[in-house]
Amino acid sequence: MCFTDDNMENFCNVIKFLNENGKAEWNGCILSKTLDVSQTDSKSNNDTVVHLIKDLTSKVTEESLPDITTYMYAESSCSKNMSNGFSDYLNVTDQSNDDTCNDSLSLKTANGLSIDNLVPFSVAQNFISHFSYCLANGNNSLKKFLPILALCDGQTNNRGIYFLLVQNDASDGGNACRIVTNAISCHGPYSAKTWDDRNGKSPSKSSNRFLHESSTMTDMYAEFDLFGSCSSLVKDEGENTAQSSIHVKCSEVRKILSLDPSTITSIDVILKPVPGGIQSPAFCYYKNLAVIQGLLGAFGPDKEVQWTETTELLEQEDMLKKLNEVVDSFGNINMVSSMDQNEQETDEDGYITTPRTELDFTERIWEVLKLVGSKQDLIKGIQFVFEQLELGRGIQFWLHEENQTYLAKLIRSSYEGEISAPTLQGDLPVRILAEIGIDKLQRDYTEFFFQNSISSSGRLDQVMSQSNPDHNESQKLLEKFEGLRKLHHIVELAIHCRQYLKLSSGKVLKVVRSASQGYLCEKFDASKTFTFSVSYSEVRDFLETVEPSVWKVKSKMPINKPGMNVCSLCWSRDFPFDKLLSDVTLHDVLLSDDTLETEHRSFYYVTAKSRSVHA
Repeated sequence: MCFTDDNMENFCNVIKFLNENGKAEWNGCILSKTLDVSQTDSKSNNDTVVHLIKDLTSKVTEESLPDITTYMYAESSCSKNMSNGFSDYLNVTDQSNDDTCNDSLSLKTANGLSIDNLVPFSVAQNFISHFSYCLANGNNSLKKFLPILALCDGQTNNRGIYFLLVQNDASDGGNACRIVTNAISCHGPYSAKTWDDRNGKSPSKSSNRFLHESSTMTDMYAEFDLFGSCSSLVKDEGENTAQSSIHVKCSEVRKILSLDPSTITSIDVILKPVPGGIQSPAFCYYKNLAVIQGLLGAFGPDKEVQWTETTELLEQEDMLKKLNEVVDSFGNINMVSSMDQNEQETDEDGYITTPRTELDFTERIWEVLKLVGSKQDLIKGIQFVFEQLELGRGIQFWLHEENQTYLAKLIRSSYEGEISAPTLQGDLPVRILAEIGIDKLQRDYTEFFFQNSISSSGRLDQVMSQSNPDHNESQKLLEKFEGLRKLHHIVELAIHCRQYLKLSSGKVLKVVRSASQGYLCEKFDASKTFTFSVSYSEVRDFLETVEPSVWKVKSKMPINKPGMNVCSLCWSRDFPFDKLLSDVTLHDVLLSDDTLETEHRSFYYVTAKSRSVHA
């Protein structure tokens, strides 16, 4: 490249302005110390984009992206209107806030980048060339602008480069005249059958040569997706959907898109069992958990109860009728006995998933009162129970020995005729109901783990018993509810392991034990990811019947090929940047369809080439 005096003077002026203002322009593109692609006043989208770029880099290269010092990107017409402080230098023209801008806004406020934010690769390459030239000629002050990340338009360059990263070469001791350039490209989609094309027309021709001729050390990684949610290389951190995948690492590659068990070095299961899935066998527990959470709103910052919203909501007359049936049932030995002897159902893997039937009096009351829709109805229902106690019927109300709720204590005191019903004022009615709900649900979870032999009651009690004895009753309820949420999360984890991965009870026991131990010192996190190792034999059936959604290899190049250090190739069934690039379409080709035979499914492939060169 020819570096004229005018070009170098312009480059130096841009660097000077960037140093003084933190933002400058190069051939119509933005150089900035911070990434600013948000189309609104909120900058949260910028943080999301940075997270997604880091996630992409680590997925493709298995190396963490360093903190970026300088970003290179393009501003859309809308974001230009919001810029200030350097508009004269950038030669930005004022534009009216017309419908075109609004249409653009609606398109780009989705997750990730817009195509408008990507710069031509030639422009980025031109800037890096000037940068490298000046660095090689002793301008060491330029090092403070590294690492530089350019967001490129991969559709307008035949190499398909979307991300160009320039940083110091740490392996060279930070030599000022040596830098590393990393280029991440994307191509496809191509049918899986083309990867075995021996006629020289295969899109994998260069990658096959890379794998079998050029590499001196090759590692392989495959990701098997259980729910169809992991075929994208990047994940939106705001997503809160269940994800389950198996990550396999191998020491050797023998065939593209295949897995040789003899070369496996590790297998990790990554589970994110988000509570509340309606398909989960534990949904019956979750519904009760949601009702309790709504009640506990009375003790939160807003001091407001969120009453249950369900088609099963009881009117006051129906509620009192059902409460009367509960009271009468405890006076009828035959009725209680027949209820307790209902058979429990198990799923196909032997897990007991139906709710308990041996319910004591407060648990039966919970089943009715959880369906009320107002505080007035709740008070009316509790008053009905108090009236039964004053009539001396409390002696008939069987209770679990460990039931120490306020209502249970009141019932026990009535055994000796010492009933003095309190006035139902303030938050007392809500606290009574929330307390008996927590008591029942804790027993439900304990029964689930005990009946399925996947945890001990002592370990579960440790998860629940983390309340501060100095706290008031309302605070203790909130702390117990936190424990319930943890237990539910572990229940969902156990079901995932058994139902989807078909792991043995012994393995599930170890997973549950590890999760319980972790939650002793952690707060509840619905987006928490659980990771554990398995052997090939434990997941053999799954790996032999499911195609990988992501498959990648990484290789170091021979010493006799100077400059090229590391190259990674990564295949994915869907466009790998779909969460990051919101309005980019490579080709008008149908994406992979799991109903098709393997050879007819399409794959994209991503390359990440790292080259260390003298600046």
